[in-house]
Amino acid sequence: NRNTKLEKHIHKFKSECENLKKENSVLKSRVDDVTSQEDAAALQLGKQLQILLEEKAKLQRENQRLLSENNGLQELLSYAIPSGDPEGGEQDEGAMDLQQQEFCPEESWAGQH
Repeated sequence: NRNTKLEKHIHKFKSECENLKKENSVLKSRVDDVTSQEDAAALQLGKQLQILLEEKAKLQRENQRLLSENNGLQELLSYAIPSGDPEGGEQDEGAMDLQQQEFCPEESWAGQH
């Protein structure tokens, strides 16, 4: 009778052990899946960040080029529009507005978007 009880307990523990092994295997598989998904997401985010940084650098270079071009054009404009008429008359009002106007690409861009 005592051996029968022990055999029943042993059988019960073996069964529980097998169930725990199966559950452990399922949980490990889930952890591997989640880890794999997190790695893929991190890799995708890294690629997107790299693309955005490259685009930002490109826009900064383009902005600098446009700023330089704008400064050159303003300098040309200052030579093209006389500061006053040689006969002492008044300067054309439109020309004065153009000379006095200061253009800042950042403010212009921010105002439009």
